[in-house]
Amino acid sequence: IHDFPGTAEEEQEILEYLQQHMSQEKYTYTHNWDDGDLIVWDNWNGLHKRPAFDDMENRLLHRMQFNLDSIKF
Repeated sequence: IHDFPGTAEEEQEILEYLQQHMSQEKYTYTHNWDDGDLIVWDNWNGLHKRPAFDDMENRLLHRMQFNLDSIKF
């Protein structure tokens, strides 16, 4: 934690609490992929990981970035 004012032990306790809290099942989404599926998420405000799957070394992944300050709605 940047510039944490407490002890290293207090910092670790807070980090462990936050990790346990945010990884609760009620805060997770697991997608069972079908051909043609597309998922869009906010990578800035969320955590993500990819569980292993058969033939993972041959997956195709595309990435796009947007500057939200310049998007006009």
